[in-house]
Amino acid sequence: MVDLGSNFYVQAKVPDTTYIYINVGFGFHVQLTLDEAIAFIEKKEAMLQKRSNKYTQDIAKINAHIKVVRYH
Repeated sequence: MVDLGSNFYVQAKVPDTTYIYINVGFGFHVQLTLDEAIAFIEKKEAMLQKRSNKYTQDIAKINAHIKVVRYH
């Protein structure tokens, strides 16, 4: 099933899966082999995890400041 947009799905067959297209952001899609795609995804996942950890730390600091201000 392929999502054509707005949750409109159709069945599709792909005769050659040597290459796939990956959305790398800003509307750009890159043609990669499966091995290249896996390497890209692993790097992207690590970057997103790092960003998530930073946001979690920022949220904890903000919540701590809110508690200090609320009880003083």
